Amino acid sequence: MPIKIDRRDLGEGKDFKLLLAGAPKREEQKLKAYYIMDDESKSLCEKVAAAEMLMEAWYWRSAQANHPLFFDYVAMLLNQEEAKDKFAPDVYKALVKKYGKMKGIPKGSYYSPKLDETAVRDKWRSKTK
Repeated sequence: MPIKIDRRDLGEGKDFKLLLAGAPKREEQKLKAYYIMDDESKSLCEKVAAAEMLMEAWYWRSAQANHPLFFDYVAMLLNQEEAKDKFAPDVYKALVKKYGKMKGIPKGSYYSPKLDETAVRDKWRSKTK
């Protein structure tokens, strides 16, 4: 089944390089992100950018028809209880400040449109009013 991409993703500055590059490139990006987040010499800004790189790799891995925008995807990940364990407290706090939290992905990093279609649709509608 071909993957459908929402044009709004382009509006967020996301391109399809990671989707088209395939799993090896996404794994390389995830590894780089983990190294940066674990490096105590890196600034909070660098660590937040690395966390975003990590979530972008997860996002493109699960890209599919009816997939939420990257911004919403990150907000869904940050709403999970285990998200606090994936990032340093200051990185987590900065990500929540930037993206917020919303329901939609109960566990893990894969999105399924059957999980919570109304949460994404309602949030998108509120942005367009």
